Order: sequence, then structure tokens, then C-alpha cells
Amino acid sequence: MGFSAVWISPVPQNADGGYHGYWQQNMYEVNNNFGSTQDLLALSHALHSRGMYLMVDIVTNHVGYNGCRECVDYTKFRPFNDPTYYHPICEVDYDNMTSVVECWIGDEVVALPDLKTEHPTIVAEFSSWIGQMVANYSIDGIRLDSGMEIDVDFYLPFQEAAGVYVMSEIYDGTPSEFCAYQEYTDGPLNFVSYFWITRAFGTTSYGFHELAWGINMLQNECADTTLLGSFMENHDIVRFPSFQPDIVLAQNAIAFTILQDGIPVIYQGQEQHLNGGEAPLNREAIWLSGYNTKSPLYQWIKQINGIRNFITSFSHSFVTYYNTAIYDTPQLMVTRKGNNGAQLITVYTNVGSGPSNQTLELDAALFTK
Repeated sequence: MGFSAVWISPVPQNADGGYHGYWQQNMYEVNNNFGSTQDLLALSHALHSRGMYLMVDIVTNHVGYNGCRECVDYTKFRPFNDPTYYHPICEVDYDNMTSVVECWIGDEVVALPDLKTEHPTIVAEFSSWIGQMVANYSIDGIRLDSGMEIDVDFYLPFQEAAGVYVMSEIYDGTPSEFCAYQEYTDGPLNFVSYFWITRAFGTTSYGFHELAWGINMLQNECADTTLLGSFMENHDIVRFPSFQPDIVLAQNAIAFTILQDGIPVIYQGQEQHLNGGEAPLNREAIWLSGYNTKSPLYQWIKQINGIRNFITSFSHSFVTYYNTAIYDTPQLMVTRKGNNGAQLITVYTNVGSGPSNQTLELDAALFTK
């Protein structure tokens, strides 16, 4: 499909049932449900031999335990095997950032003890460990889970020890608050645009004004929008087709996520138009799809990636040139990205599969500004 990197789930050993990798118990052992250390080395080698990159998901906010919060046996964890490494049990109040950082996610079935990421021992241990992980497996990039739940002073030593690009999960739809995290991490996953994308393409009636305005506004708020992770689906949110089955709207939304500012991220199963809802329904076993390389969205993603790769092959500045919304109506939006002579003009619509006649008249000067 034309991708240059693969992002995989967290690899440490998990609590029983942690098929996804986010309930880690032992940082220093790999999850044997995924394979062995040799398998991970082989994956890294196979990607690099193809000129591709390996991104690994990393969890530093919490560990996982099968059982209630008051029942946690801290001796199960390595290396943080003492209650003093964890915040006291409390429910998260998402309107209070102290609570977001210090309280426990999870529930009484699977407890997720919240690590004190402000603790010097924890900072030092994770920094040492991530340096080893990057070196041992030739990791090229990191996706940092639960980024808002981590103490902000944890980021700098961790990122310096990793020495690679870090994309952090900042689940916030407020531009100013979201962009503030780029002070600490290279490229937050662009949840702000995610909300705009799902509203603009998730219905035929919402319109493009918010998305068009947002494209230009976000560039003023964030330090560098070309470093953000651009996406519309992942393992924590419902899939786009679960609330909007129209494949033409999915095509438009996918094209936007690939061609806007940032690093495009496609979640496995998007190419098969999977429609899972809340987790775990959005974490379908991809092999059950039969890996259909002829599916409409597989071919569409391949085409759109091909356009992006073609332009960047002769104009490297394309990826650093800020995307601009140059025209929008309730049913149409036009963007321009790239220097003169290598600019890409893209027309998006939210009309969907139904019959529609649209007329677009633009001043030629818009294409060369």
C-alpha cells in the first residue's frame, strides 16, 4: 500500500488476557503471545531490509493486573514491584489535570495501577530501558500511550534516552491544550483534527467550515503540524464505518488524513472497511478478513499513498509545507499543499455515494499563492 513504517503493539509481557499489549507486568520480557525476542529482531530486520521503519508502542503510565484495585499483588510487576511506585487509588476526573495524571484508569475487573511518572527512580528506569530497547531492536520511532496521564517532566529525559521520534497519545480536542504538548513530545497524535474529520465526513450535512478553519488555525497553535500523527481510526476509538457506512465518505476522509499535514497513520482493517464499535469490537482479528488486496479501500489507500510518495520523491519540501484550506462550502473543500511547481490541489466532498451535481469555480491565483 506504499507505507514506509509499521507501528506495532507494546511488546512487554502482559497480564493474562492482555492480547493487545497494554496490561504490561514485566518490562524485561517480551509478550510470548506475540512471539520471542528473535521474532522481534526478525521483524525489525525484515522492515529495514525493505527500507521501512519500525515504530513500537510503549506504555509508561500504568501496569496491568487481573483483579480489583484493592486486590493488586505488586510483586507481580517488574521492575516496579512495590506500592510506593504507584499513586493512591482514585477515580479519574477528566476536568482536573492533576487527577488525570495521578488517578487510575481501568476498572475493578482489570486494575491498571498508576505509576508515579514523576518519581526519579521511575524516570531513570524507563529512560535506561527505552535506550536499551531502541538499541537492541533497532527501533526507529515510538508511540507513547496515555500521554496526558504522564507527568510532563517525564517526557524530556525519556525522549532524550530514546533518541528517536516520539508520537504521543494526547486525547484532547481543544487546540491550545493539545498543542501545548508539543513542547514535551515531537508529534502528538492529532486528536483535534480527528474530531473535525469525523464531523465533516461523518455526515452529509455538517459542512466543511470547521475543518477548513481548523486546518489554518492549528498551524498557529502548534509548534509544527507536520510532525503530528494524522489519523481517523485506531484501537481506542470506534471505527468510522461503525457510524457512517458510506464508502465514498470513508474514501474522502482517508484521503484527507493521508494528504494533510503530519505523518499519516492507517489502522489495520481500514483497508477492509471494518466497522467495529467500542473496544474490543474495533480490534478485529485482521487475518479473518483474508487480507483482501483487491478491496476498494485497499486500492484507494494505495493510490493516495502513491500520490503522496510521488510528490515527495521529487519535492522533499512537500511534507514540511503547511497545508492550506483555500476554499470551502457546506459540501466541498479545496486544499493546497506544496511549493509552486510541486503543489497538490485536493478537492474533498461530503456528498457521499448519492447522486449529486457540483460546480466548482476557483480563481487561478489560489493555486499559486
